Amino acid sequence: MTLLLPQIAELNGLMLRLPRLVDAIEREDFQAPEESREWLAQIEGTFERNRLASEAAAIAALRAELQMVALGATPPTMRFVGQPNARRAREAALLDILRRVEQTVATALASTLAGHQEAEGLIRQLVAVARHKSVPGTAAPGPADETSLRAVWQAICCDSDMVNGSVRVLGLVGEADTLVLLNRALGTA
Repeated sequence: MTLLLPQIAELNGLMLRLPRLVDAIEREDFQAPEESREWLAQIEGTFERNRLASEAAAIAALRAELQMVALGATPPTMRFVGQPNARRAREAALLDILRRVEQTVATALASTLAGHQEAEGLIRQLVAVARHKSVPGTAAPGPADETSLRAVWQAICCDSDMVNGSVRVLGLVGEADTLVLLNRALGTA
């Protein structure tokens, strides 16, 4: 399943908190583990709401590992040079967990963004053809209301030269994001 633009924005917003979490760990802020746990729960919730089960499960497993670290366990995958004290081992494990969360989210976003980029390119082409064919609502650049966008999209979908492209776009991003991307394309000259 692909993420919609609002969920992509939500995940990007959550990822912007990662530098602050790393800074808190470097400052040895005692609240950093709890803030990290809350952050992981928010990311997990976003994946759950969007039915991305494997990503939600991966984040839940990392949250469980974070709890293990809080209880004093060292993840079996971690190797230390010398004998670390308990605080340093917890910090290193927490930083490793944050790194793996970032990788999980980045992978999920990369596949979704690839589809959105392809759809955006297709919509720009469809708008160019629609303007060439003088489809109503495509002449003047600028944002449009939802009713106008739906009318333009319907005209594109019904045109024999553009129907294949419109079906591809809908398959890539769904109707809601199609209208957002159409509005963007119509807003450019």
